[in-house]
Amino acid sequence: MPTEPSNAEPPKRQRRFQFRLRTLLIVVTLLCVVGGYVASQARIVQERQSWLADKTTIWSYTTLDSAVFSCASEFQNAFASNCHIPIIRTRLGDKPIYSIEYDRNTPEKTQYELRRVFPEAVEIKAAQE
Repeated sequence: MPTEPSNAEPPKRQRRFQFRLRTLLIVVTLLCVVGGYVASQARIVQERQSWLADKTTIWSYTTLDSAVFSCASEFQNAFASNCHIPIIRTRLGDKPIYSIEYDRNTPEKTQYELRRVFPEAVEIKAAQE
């Protein structure tokens, strides 16, 4: 008796992961966007911490720890509306600054930089003597 050839196809090997090039490009783009955002926030935190560590320019500042401070009506409304900083910056070690006092002889450019770096601060003013 002649044997008939089998019409059944051999089982196909299943591939675990199959991606199209478009899917790969979308995933890589999203990872780059997220990574860029985190890097920019880390740069902001680093700049703020370097300003706070520079005791020649800023000799007094008040911070409100997020564990103790909640944006309540007991503080000025201006700070209560701006007290939130992005959660990623909180995770990187940043804290909201309530007020900053600087020396009367501080140059105008430095005062502008203080306002730029600490936009949530209610009072950025020259210290009383």
